[in-house]
Amino acid sequence: MSMALCGRCVQLWRNLKVRSFSYRSSVFNMEYRHQSRSAINEEPNQLSNIGYEIARRSSFGPEFVQLLNPQDGQLFIDMTFGEGGHTRALLNTGRDIRVIAVDRDPAAYELAIKMAEKTKGKVIPMLAKFSEVPGLLRKHDLSENCVSGIIIDCGPSKLQLNDASRGFSINKIGPLDMRMDGPNSPDSITANDVIDTLDTEDLTRLLKTYGQDKLARKYAQALVDARFMLRKFHSTVELANFIDSIAAERLINEVHRTRTSSTRVFQALRIFVNNELNELNYAIQKMRPFLFLDPETIKLCAEKDHLTKASEEEMKNSLSGKLATISYNPLEDTIIKQNFQDIEMDHSLTEFFEARLKSHLHKPTETDMKRVSTKRWFSFTKMQPLEEDIILNPQLISAKLRVAARIR
Repeated sequence: MSMALCGRCVQLWRNLKVRSFSYRSSVFNMEYRHQSRSAINEEPNQLSNIGYEIARRSSFGPEFVQLLNPQDGQLFIDMTFGEGGHTRALLNTGRDIRVIAVDRDPAAYELAIKMAEKTKGKVIPMLAKFSEVPGLLRKHDLSENCVSGIIIDCGPSKLQLNDASRGFSINKIGPLDMRMDGPNSPDSITANDVIDTLDTEDLTRLLKTYGQDKLARKYAQALVDARFMLRKFHSTVELANFIDSIAAERLINEVHRTRTSSTRVFQALRIFVNNELNELNYAIQKMRPFLFLDPETIKLCAEKDHLTKASEEEMKNSLSGKLATISYNPLEDTIIKQNFQDIEMDHSLTEFFEARLKSHLHKPTETDMKRVSTKRWFSFTKMQPLEEDIILNPQLISAKLRVAARIR
């Protein structure tokens, strides 16, 4: 690896100007994670059940379609096309709708092109990261207030996990790549660049923040020591075996399923390499103006208490554009939840109006009152998988579906 690339990798981590997202009482600098789910109508026995490699079959297919409630003439955007499961579910409703199929993965884009040919123009393929979508929509003469629904499914796709050459799998021998864009971004950093370049402090911070592992410092120190005392790692299985040996095959059972310690290291590297959390936050904020704004939904929300959520029937019948998100870890879910609650990501938790309101000494300012009266989202209570789905696929236990309608 060239010295220029090494220097750029260090500079990317140390000088990365990311927004500070509040998570409980701490403030983390976080980034984004994106990919799409495999087709929801796929048979369960076709799915892998091995740790990180579970190609998670979304159990929310019928639910999110019912909540989006497609009608003739409407336009939808599948921001994480993957293998096209969610897009197919929308088209299978039989409504005369169009779906813009977005993915940053060239392999998924090729599948979207094939689906576009079969559906005779009902699917519009688009190769882009979340942050590039608003500009591309405007270039295609799509104005604001024209989209009826947007889908963001944050988990890893079967398409990427099954391809060993992409470097996402802990059980398949492949290069330490992990770039969602693949060959589309030959100059961007890879997971290999990260573990070969960052020092112990920076690597610890990365693994602890994005991997949420208590042994982050132990892993980071071992990786840096191995760099000089043993050899550099070049394959996914080499890295996974090394991390598991350090942790003495410690099991992580916080969500009642067994995962190897390398799972969290791989998650942290992937999130960092692809700037995933920043992209997710950007998508939620910048795509909101494209959603249709319905006066009746605004009126309905105004009649309710500030903290009251929409019922299933109210969300289904709302004509405002809706954003449906599916998250699989606390990092993603926190960003989604705080956006739907209109919590500003640039401020610590103690500065939020709701937190300060708990004090009897606090008198709401005009800005506070204006914020309460100008909510951006009318959200629906989160949904989680059914028990039978979790039995078929244990990794679904952490999945959460959140849907919100635009009201400003």
